[in-house]
Amino acid sequence: MANLTEVDLTSSSGASVISMVYASGVVVNILLTFICNVVNLVVLPKLNDISDVEKVLYVTLSITDLLVGITLIPLVPSAVLRKWIFGKIACNVHGLLIITTPICSSCLFLFLNVDRFLAVFKPLKYHHVGYVEIVRVAFRHARKIQHAVLAPKTPDAEHGAAKRPRENIPPIKERMATGTKSIALMIIVTGSFSLCWLPFSIIESYLLIHPDGIPMTLRLFDTWPPQANSWMNAVIFLILKKSYRQKVQRCFSFRKTTGD
Repeated sequence: MANLTEVDLTSSSGASVISMVYASGVVVNILLTFICNVVNLVVLPKLNDISDVEKVLYVTLSITDLLVGITLIPLVPSAVLRKWIFGKIACNVHGLLIITTPICSSCLFLFLNVDRFLAVFKPLKYHHVGYVEIVRVAFRHARKIQHAVLAPKTPDAEHGAAKRPRENIPPIKERMATGTKSIALMIIVTGSFSLCWLPFSIIESYLLIHPDGIPMTLRLFDTWPPQANSWMNAVIFLILKKSYRQKVQRCFSFRKTTGD
C-alpha cells in the first residue's frame, strides 16, 4: 500500500484533489467491472457459436475479473483518506489477490489462445484435446447406438431411417470463416490485455532501477488501464460479436416480444 501512504505533494489541497480523482476512477472501474462481467456470466453460456471449452474459459475469466473488482473496493476509502485503513493482515491478503489475479488472467488467455490454435490448425484432433467436447460427443454417439440397438427393425422403420435427413453440418468454408473470426476476436482480446498492462509493467520495471524516477501521481494513475481491462472484454464482445449483441438484447430486454 506504499503508493497510497507515500503521497507527499506540495499542497494538501492538491493531494486531496488527486486522491478524489483517483478514487472516482476506481469507482467507475469497479461499477463497469461488475456490470460487464455479470453480463458475461449470463450471456456467454448461451452462445451457440463458441465451443464448450471456450465457454468454460471465458466464464472463468469473467469470475477472475469479478474478483479483481472486489479487490478494488478497499482502494476507494484508502485513496480518499490517503492511507490504508484495514490493517496489516488485510493489506497482505489484498496484495496477494492483486498479484494472483493477473497471473490467473494470463494463464486463461494462454489456454484460450492454445484452444483456438488447436481448433483452427488441428481441427481433426481438437475434440481429443477438449475434455468437455469428448464427453459431449461420447454421450451423443452412445445415445445413437442405444436407439439403433433397441429400436425394432421393421421394414417401415428401416425405410424411414433411410429417408432420415442428415445432420445439418456446416460446410467447410463456413467453419473456416467462423474459426478465422474466432482467432481475430481472440487476438483483439489478448492484445487489449497486453496494452492495458504495458504502461504499468514499464513503469514498475523502471522503478526497480530508479525508485524515485517517476512522480507519485503518475504511479497512481498508471493503475487505471489494468483496472479497465477487467471490464473491457464485454465491450469487445458487444462491438465485434453479433451473436453476443443479440443474446444481450434478448436476456436484458424488458419489452414483451412476440414470436417472429
